[in-house]
Amino acid sequence: MKTFLKTLIASALISNASAYEPFIDFIFGKAYSDNFEGVFNNLGDTAKDGTFHLSSGESFEIELGIRDDSGLSVGFQSAYKKMAINEVSISGSPLDLSLANLDLWNLDENFSIDGNFFTMPILAFVGKEISLSDKLSLNLGIAGGYTAIITRPERDFALFFEEDDSHVWEIQTKLELDYKITKNIKTGLSYRYSWLTDPEFNQSKGEDFSIHFLGASLEFSF
Repeated sequence: MKTFLKTLIASALISNASAYEPFIDFIFGKAYSDNFEGVFNNLGDTAKDGTFHLSSGESFEIELGIRDDSGLSVGFQSAYKKMAINEVSISGSPLDLSLANLDLWNLDENFSIDGNFFTMPILAFVGKEISLSDKLSLNLGIAGGYTAIITRPERDFALFFEEDDSHVWEIQTKLELDYKITKNIKTGLSYRYSWLTDPEFNQSKGEDFSIHFLGASLEFSF
């Protein structure tokens, strides 16, 4: 009887363990951000409305999670997103013209704007995998957590804006189409939309903004 009970318990444990599948997912692609709009200070006596005009940049994400037999998954993800700052306007005017009006720049000199805008989140996610065929599946998800935002001005831009960081809340939704290469390897096309709350830096207080991501994923399960 004891042998039977031990066998039954062992079988239950093995069955329960096999119902869950740990996985790691690598996602590479492009990030497209709304322009960063807010109120900039340290430019004259009063704060002024301003905009960092951002171009698309590279993005890398990694997910660590566990999935059950129904396709429900939970886990954590982190990412590195980088967008270039290619133009800055103050109250609708180019930054160099605004600085010239404040006697902070000579318009006879070329003003070179360069710099980057980074986000690095730590998010918890919940997902659902929906099977479409033996090979294809649809992966839906939502994530939320804390995100670090870093602005890094360069060239002449760095003479008037300093490098700084802020921390905000982020909510992300995911839509992904996956193809199963082998039992434990999948690849797919992933779209993600992130909404971030108002970042606040030493020289600026921004409004909430969004980031769109489109890229490819490669998942390994165990």
